[in-house]
Amino acid sequence: MAYSSNSFGRWLKTLFGPGDAVEKASAGPEQAEHERTVAILNSLPDAVFVVGAKGAIDLANGAAQELMGNPPSWRQERFVEMLPLRPRTKPADKPVNVLEGGLSPQRRRDLRLTRADKTSVDLDLSVTPVQPDGGAAYYIVVARDITQERSLDRQREEFIAVASHELRTPLAIMEVALSTALLAKTSLKPQIFSLIGQAHRNTVFLADLVKDLTTLSEAQNDNLPIALKPVDASALVRTLGIDFEQQAKAKGLPIQVTLSPDIPSILSTEHYIHEVLQNFLTNALKYTDKGHITLSAAPSQNGGVRFGVADTGVGISAGDQQHLFTKFYRTEDYRTRETGGTGLGLYLCLELAERLNAKVWCESTIGKGSTFYLEVPPFSTLKQDHGKVVEAQVSNLVDQL
Repeated sequence: MAYSSNSFGRWLKTLFGPGDAVEKASAGPEQAEHERTVAILNSLPDAVFVVGAKGAIDLANGAAQELMGNPPSWRQERFVEMLPLRPRTKPADKPVNVLEGGLSPQRRRDLRLTRADKTSVDLDLSVTPVQPDGGAAYYIVVARDITQERSLDRQREEFIAVASHELRTPLAIMEVALSTALLAKTSLKPQIFSLIGQAHRNTVFLADLVKDLTTLSEAQNDNLPIALKPVDASALVRTLGIDFEQQAKAKGLPIQVTLSPDIPSILSTEHYIHEVLQNFLTNALKYTDKGHITLSAAPSQNGGVRFGVADTGVGISAGDQQHLFTKFYRTEDYRTRETGGTGLGLYLCLELAERLNAKVWCESTIGKGSTFYLEVPPFSTLKQDHGKVVEAQVSNLVDQL
């Protein structure tokens, strides 16, 4: 929804005259207000644009003019032409019109600006529609240069990828050695056996962390292998129920499987769907002490499949739900804080879901449990080689549905 305020309408009048461009305000208080506002905008490090309803630039502060390459004329020029933004993963695509969202605010961090001198800038862009009472809508566009930030992110991701790869082999050797030692329980003193068990549990924890880091690094760099094929959602859910049956029984929790009779076949990567649902199941078992776990699959409104993992556990507060899929986030709730975890699992689920063009979300009530959903479209346009859609593979397999 567009913001509406009389004060903003008055503010606009200090900047805009009746013509098509920024005009000098009349002498007196309005002139002073105009100069103060322009001075404030020009002092901001972020680029700020005010764009009219028809997409023409009405105002650009100093940082915005610099971002455009300091053109001699920019007033009333079309925003999409003065700032040709393209998806970072699809630099050959036509410019994106970020104003097409209508009166809904939006934020984009996937856009890149390539200037006339061939230099590129990665941007964090926010678009806020504003509709003064009784006036036409305007868009406030704020752009921040995140090129250096993304460069540091890439270096960090490369380091994590190398480190996690190098850690996998020694951790696997340690886990095997400790598992073998635990088999000799009868010949070990209880204290020694307990210490070896503790070392084994922590080694498994580290191995799981390294596995998540490796998968996450591959997902963020679009390097995950593609195995696009028809997926039998019902069979997948049944298999997961069987795989987790013993683990659930150990906690006294029955696993219920609920399947709609008209579940469609989908074209996707089964391994990634399995990975997300497995993570949901692991969390459900971790945070549920009594009741049951429910696995479900049903048709979604977009013709795909909606998977669900429901529990009767402690539940998640509304505040924590907003951050669940954030990297390394751990709730401070004493009922869940005592359980182990890296805070990477759900973030990895989000990354994998995005690669499937799918959605993940949670619905929860404190004390009553949580339900995590994964909604997969009829076919996933998985990406490879810097975001190119695997169109040929999709075309060959669609007929199999």
